Amino acid sequence: MDKQEYVNLLRKILDDIKHNNNQKENLKKKLYENYGVFRGETQQIINGDIPLKKEMIIRIGMELYFITKIKEINPKGAFSEKEIEKAVSTSLNEDEILQKDLSIENFEKEEFPLVFRRVIKESENKYIVFEYAYRIAELYKRDLLKYNLDITKKYKYVQNKKGILSQSIDINFNLVSEIAESILNSTYDFKPVVLNVLKKPNENFIHYNEDELTLRIDESRIDILNGFHTILAIERALDLNHNIKVKIELEINYLELEEAKIYYNKLLLKGGVN
Repeated sequence: MDKQEYVNLLRKILDDIKHNNNQKENLKKKLYENYGVFRGETQQIINGDIPLKKEMIIRIGMELYFITKIKEINPKGAFSEKEIEKAVSTSLNEDEILQKDLSIENFEKEEFPLVFRRVIKESENKYIVFEYAYRIAELYKRDLLKYNLDITKKYKYVQNKKGILSQSIDINFNLVSEIAESILNSTYDFKPVVLNVLKKPNENFIHYNEDELTLRIDESRIDILNGFHTILAIERALDLNHNIKVKIELEINYLELEEAKIYYNKLLLKGGVN
């Protein structure tokens, strides 16, 4: 879908919710809570009285997707990941949000079960959420996200003092430094960080609430399939600037080990694994 077709669809859905008080009030509430858009301005938007810039189109489209569950209004169908990330990261009342349950202090206390909000269910075993970069880094720091050498096969052999060889993660420290510098300069083009919750027979670690758009992950193994160097770079950037508040796309899969290996190899073929 091109951007003009998307805007036309957005306009049609806004026209439809004029007559649905529940959806209309929900849109006003969410645009104010997440982006500081006053209720009166949202009503003008619904009425078609004011022109919309690209970032506002994406924000409204995302909220309408959550509210109406209409798949076609998901901005991912018309806008790039970078455009969406920029739009959803720039909140007019960011400080107020950070003082609530999205604070770094609360993330530092995180443990299982993990709860993600405003989650899009793309398929039976794939979920998408835009999450604060520092939360993702904190989950890794707390060892809730792991790097699975059995999946990636990206390791090197390290010899200890006794001469015993063992496998170790092969980290490209130059790449980490380059990404961190780009993050600090606000020039890094974030690609989705891809995770996998290890699925096991007769056990269920993932619980999705379609009404509340929440995803709960019970205690389990969560492996990083893509974005490992990005996470390390976020950690390094945060050490230098604690005020980094960017959101990035987080893809959460729910696959058994062999399925995860196959999916990882598909990511490799696309050339986007870091």
